[in-house]
Amino acid sequence: MSGRKTWFLLLVLVVIGVLIILFGTGLFLMLRGPAGIQDHSVVEIRVGGSLAEFPPTDPIQQLFQSGQQDLWSLLQVFEAAADDDRVDAVYMEIQPLSAGTAQLEELREAMRAFRETGKRIEAFLAVDVIREPELYLACAADRITVNPDAAFLIDGLIAEISFFKRTLDMLRVRPQFFQMKELKSPRNYDLTEMTPEFREMLRSLLADVQDRFIASIAEGRNLTVDAVREFLEIGMGTAEEAVNRGLVDRVGYYSDVRADLELKDRREPEYRGISHERYLANVERPFQQGTKVALVSGTGAIITGKGEMFAEMIGSATLTSTLRNIREDDSVRGVIFRVNSPGGSAVASDMIWREIQLLRDAGKPVVVSMSTVAGSGGYYIAVPANRIVAQPSTITGSIGVIFGKFDLSGLYNMLGVDIDRVQLAPNSDFFSFTSSFNPEQVARINDFMESIYQAFVEKAAEGRAQSYEEMESKARGRIYTGAQALELGLVDAIGGLPTAIEQMKEELGLDADAELHLEIRPRPKTFWEMLTSGDLFQVRQRNFLLNFLTEDFKRLEYPTAWLLMPEIRVN
Repeated sequence: MSGRKTWFLLLVLVVIGVLIILFGTGLFLMLRGPAGIQDHSVVEIRVGGSLAEFPPTDPIQQLFQSGQQDLWSLLQVFEAAADDDRVDAVYMEIQPLSAGTAQLEELREAMRAFRETGKRIEAFLAVDVIREPELYLACAADRITVNPDAAFLIDGLIAEISFFKRTLDMLRVRPQFFQMKELKSPRNYDLTEMTPEFREMLRSLLADVQDRFIASIAEGRNLTVDAVREFLEIGMGTAEEAVNRGLVDRVGYYSDVRADLELKDRREPEYRGISHERYLANVERPFQQGTKVALVSGTGAIITGKGEMFAEMIGSATLTSTLRNIREDDSVRGVIFRVNSPGGSAVASDMIWREIQLLRDAGKPVVVSMSTVAGSGGYYIAVPANRIVAQPSTITGSIGVIFGKFDLSGLYNMLGVDIDRVQLAPNSDFFSFTSSFNPEQVARINDFMESIYQAFVEKAAEGRAQSYEEMESKARGRIYTGAQALELGLVDAIGGLPTAIEQMKEELGLDADAELHLEIRPRPKTFWEMLTSGDLFQVRQRNFLLNFLTEDFKRLEYPTAWLLMPEIRVN
């Protein structure tokens, strides 16, 4: 059988399999009937792992990522349930979390707004070892129940950076990396520890986040700051100890929480729970009518070209096409741009920057809502917006550039590999991995990086209405929390998507109680559109997997100036 026939047969089998799954799912839902929302309902939210910013926009992702929770849907649940007279309470089961602190801050705000209506939230910590993220989220509830055998590990924040100098020395690999400016990188290829300046920056960052965590726990649990610090210094404790210290309300089980949420004024107590997915599917979602505003997500590292379906990467071609379509769509009045990115390619970032600027020039305001991180290239693509909103713990800034390569000639020599070459120009070996930069090439690189750095600072200064000198003093590769960035004028307001929505209304000249129709862009594709466009697993292309891997590896070989934040592990 030829390769073409094999691919065609595979396509047919995949399509049949997907259709069977979709048909079966639809039949199950039809037979089950509508969920219905009874009076005195309890909306059940189970949250754990990571959180996507928005739901997937194509059927294939929806199918294979059906269990992936997204922040936007959870915010809509709380928004709808707060105004729904049929809902009495929310049961929130918190599993081990890997969501960013800024996302948890946003979720906590939604919980606070829900509780202000007089409704309650019961939190159950379904975790073996309860850490800062789980406790931080739970403290926004009315009451916290924890399993009797759970342990608490509330030991404070620590930031770790890996340094590879000794490893590279042993391998005889010579790193040649350059940075603009001194705080842009921890220099983890040519040093064995942080510089004093970088260490102080990290200390300031961690202290700001940890102080806010301690204050939030103290407020949520009606404790003193000193009491929370005392437990943090102990580090680890039992569930009973956490109860005695007031960090949680009681030890117990799901059955105990459920019993508390049952209707008692009946012959037989009844629990009317409904999952948040079913609730959202059977309720009129908020933000479905009014002035149309596009919701656009920028999540992941920034690269030139197209983004990948199952990879968290911001492809410049993909995102600029979306922004261009919005600019040409007369029905859309503005854009809320959600950014969660550590940066990436300088060229790709600049392409996106330009499209944001063109949206503003077309009279369509752009409000950026920063999530967990919007640093380096992630900040670059935010600065042309009309307004920038960040959470207190959003990591942002990092205005700087890195560039370089590894000289592997020593490693090849140690392995007995001989490299010969034919070179037609003096600088043909500029990005060869078998030679080092010469002094003239180093000078060229420094000039190139200086020009990119100056352009970054100039654009940030223009976007934030500051002089070049003012912005440059805040740049130099330094990263900030959102709270610190607000004090320096790098962002306009503290908050999440609800705050961004308020800012958008102001930009559009609308009343505070005006309604917005928030539409996720690009629009979700139907299964038929995916099939007819050939996007289904990109089967139009022979040897797709091989080509995909080849192209990804080639990216590593391209000489690129990176607007990328340093990798820091915070535990």
